[in-house]
Amino acid sequence: MADEFQNVTANDGDTLCGIAARFGYVNCQRVREVAENEPFRNRPLRSGDVVRVPLIERRNEGGRDVEVQHIFRRWGIPAPAIRIVHGSQWTPAAQDRTLTFVNISNYVSNQAGRNGTNAFPAGFGYQADGHADPDSFKIEVVDPQAGGNSVNVTLEALKPVYRADGTIDPATVVYNPFAAGDADAGMRSIIVACQQMSARSSTRYRSRYLRLVVDDQDFAALSGNPKRTDGTAQALLVSDLADGNNTANDHLEILDQRIRATYELRNCPAPAGQQKCRVVSELPMEEAARRRIKLCVHVFREAVGGGNAAGITEQNIRYRTMKWFRRAYAQISLAPRFVPCRVGAPAIEFLDPPPDNMLTISQEHGRPVSAAGGPYRLSFRLGLPPADVAAAEAAATGAGLTAAAARPTVTVNLTLNWTPEQVAAAIVAEVGALRGNIFAAQSFANARAFTAVNRSCDILITRTDNRRVMIENETLTPGAGITIDVARVNITNVNGALPNSLPVLNPDLRRLIRAAPGTDDRLDFYICREFTTFGGLGLIPHTDLRADYRADSPLRWACFVMARDFMDAGDDWPWAYPHEAGHVLPDAFHVDNASPLASPCLMRETVLSQLCPVDASKRLFDTPVNIRYACWDPAQPTVGAARWVTGSMAERFRSRGASVLENW
Repeated sequence: MADEFQNVTANDGDTLCGIAARFGYVNCQRVREVAENEPFRNRPLRSGDVVRVPLIERRNEGGRDVEVQHIFRRWGIPAPAIRIVHGSQWTPAAQDRTLTFVNISNYVSNQAGRNGTNAFPAGFGYQADGHADPDSFKIEVVDPQAGGNSVNVTLEALKPVYRADGTIDPATVVYNPFAAGDADAGMRSIIVACQQMSARSSTRYRSRYLRLVVDDQDFAALSGNPKRTDGTAQALLVSDLADGNNTANDHLEILDQRIRATYELRNCPAPAGQQKCRVVSELPMEEAARRRIKLCVHVFREAVGGGNAAGITEQNIRYRTMKWFRRAYAQISLAPRFVPCRVGAPAIEFLDPPPDNMLTISQEHGRPVSAAGGPYRLSFRLGLPPADVAAAEAAATGAGLTAAAARPTVTVNLTLNWTPEQVAAAIVAEVGALRGNIFAAQSFANARAFTAVNRSCDILITRTDNRRVMIENETLTPGAGITIDVARVNITNVNGALPNSLPVLNPDLRRLIRAAPGTDDRLDFYICREFTTFGGLGLIPHTDLRADYRADSPLRWACFVMARDFMDAGDDWPWAYPHEAGHVLPDAFHVDNASPLASPCLMRETVLSQLCPVDASKRLFDTPVNIRYACWDPAQPTVGAARWVTGSMAERFRSRGASVLENW
């Protein structure tokens, strides 16, 4: 009698051996021999594949012309399978929850425990320290035919195939392993040993605790250098390919990657030339948590029309952003995205140093004009760079004005008790009244200093013909009460001295920002060769201060970073650039240096210069590891009071930084 068959529609994760076992076969040999199953001999089964299974027959040989068909099901012996779990201490293994996504660990890679300082366990089975990290995971294999006390699994990172515009089509996207020629390809695939769980669970195998990491030093800490291939590797690299060239290598997102665990059935009888049955588990990063940090970059040249700060290039900035900034924030499911500096402008722009065209009235102290005495007078000349004088004077005389109208002197008679804002308004009016409509002025109230009665004010003066204004010969009647400063920025070594009231900044720093003002829905980075007192400075939004003590836009949601060393073509000081954003996003200062985990935290006061050792200052700790950090005290028992907070820095990043984040 001819064989009878049953068609079986496969699901994702099915194998020929597994389907054969349902029908009483020890393995898939008879199923492989069926001609119609030829397409499945060298690839994994996919949902919807139809497998032809010959039914086992049992003939009565007692002389009767009767054939009885029996289907033998192997009850109690599970089909081969693989999954990724976190595990538990007491729940039966089969009932442990199957993970649906994975995350990059926030821990120092070789440390563990609820306090984050114990050693990451290298043994099998439940380990409290390994279990404490919610981002650690294990691979579980079920194979009733494996035999022995361990099996090996391949764990690898997968990258998506992007569309031409660098986006992903969720309906059609394909994920592929990294190519042999890709950077760090050897760390993007590891062999993982899974040990038999117990004599009672002899068909179930589990790995050690595993972690996802983003750099080679973290990988080496758990998987060796050179990489261990004996199954003891416990870290998989899921990282970028960034080169700063704004092409496919830069477009690859860490958080778009997936991981795939593959187990090849040990006793599958596939002959030479055919692929043995494999079970596969593939998981994405946690999609619900992913957000993008919108940012743009303003680089100042070292002279008008001169070279860029410290000679850095757009490629350098893209490289630093798409490599180190991206790696720092992947652990909390954030990634950078460049947005235009302005409508029609690039995301990375190169600017001439600002002219000396900003006055500040009563910097920090906010004092008004004196209440008695006088008369008081303020005056200054609106000059020009020497090379522009002749042309500007010719334009003025050609318009029926005097040559002096090209460089007029502005005089303001001050009224007793005028506040800085009233003085600024008078200056704006006086400039606006100059003949020829050559000049325009705009005033800005700065944050009120903690000890001040009034806000200080900036006045920015420009020319309608776009020539540079240079304020000269500023004078003020002695005893006037107010003070006057002109921001004359030394662009190669910017004055970084900060006032006692941090939100106020100093005039030079404010002048840089006013040259290319940002907005509250993105991070703006201002890059100069260097600063006198810092390498970087995050301008936090100061949300917990009273409104008049907060800096107004654009003097918040921004960062200063020096170009030399921090933004060049090298890899030194990799965490300085993301560190400054790490002040602004959570609206916080530094972590407590006395904290046991201060040193490896991205927000420690001193950023390590090493590339990325396992203990470098690159972690953003999350629950259950809490960190002590400083921020403004919302209660403000005294104006400008700060306090220590202990909690998840990662959660504060996500909640306080929401205005500059966007959905994936």
